Amino acid sequence: MSKRFIIFTSYIEGDPRLAYAPQPEDTVLCADGGYRHAKAMGLAVSAVIGDLDSIDEQEVEKSLLLRAPKHKDDTDTMLCLRHALKLGATECLIIGGMGGRLDHTVANLQSLAFAHKNGLFAQLLDEYHRAFLLE
Repeated sequence: MSKRFIIFTSYIEGDPRLAYAPQPEDTVLCADGGYRHAKAMGLAVSAVIGDLDSIDEQEVEKSLLLRAPKHKDDTDTMLCLRHALKLGATECLIIGGMGGRLDHTVANLQSLAFAHKNGLFAQLLDEYHRAFLLE
């Protein structure tokens, strides 16, 4: 059985509703400010993971917060991917993460290779784009 995780990033081009149709069994994780997008869609969020550089801590329910240090080797999105893997994810939709800052786009594209190497099918999605790894 597929265990699908959804990761909302802080930067999403277009309307996230046009990139992702929620399913009842989805587990929603938010990379930092991605929390705002998930909440705007009325989704139940399981965790908000990041260094809180794109959202105020007061906006996030304390029980959801998995805070990361500001100086770290992984992006907040990669921390979400690692968390999803620990929880048994088999599929992951990363909503957003393309456009905006080039360094984040490149890191998120590289995260697809990490996911694949670890047996996780992952995609980057927004209203205008879809990226996934082919072997």
